[in-house]
Amino acid sequence: MTPHPIIVRKLERRGDQRLVHVDEVVRDETIARVLSFDERTFIELERVFSAHPFSKRSASDDIVLFRSLDTPLGEARKFLGFLIVNGGSRRHVKIEASEEAFGAMKTVLDSWSARFKNA
Repeated sequence: MTPHPIIVRKLERRGDQRLVHVDEVVRDETIARVLSFDERTFIELERVFSAHPFSKRSASDDIVLFRSLDTPLGEARKFLGFLIVNGGSRRHVKIEASEEAFGAMKTVLDSWSARFKNA
């Protein structure tokens, strides 16, 4: 696993809120955040969590890492990239995201990057 990851810990539906629990890890310091996502992006992220692409490994050992922000040239669409890790196995997944979810993850990435640079 990446030594300094951004880990998506859990997804939570609380009333009409769709919450995403994220940990920014740099060295031995972790900052936990709870982000609010729109329904469409949250459903896409639920699909990432429910996908278990490793037939010979336990699904309970899957870890979902945030990996990237993507805005294809000439398109208004925005994407979030994730990496599902289990032992030595990896699977890259990309989902389309709303402007709000993309902005929330950009804030997390910017914070993590600044902390990593100063570590």
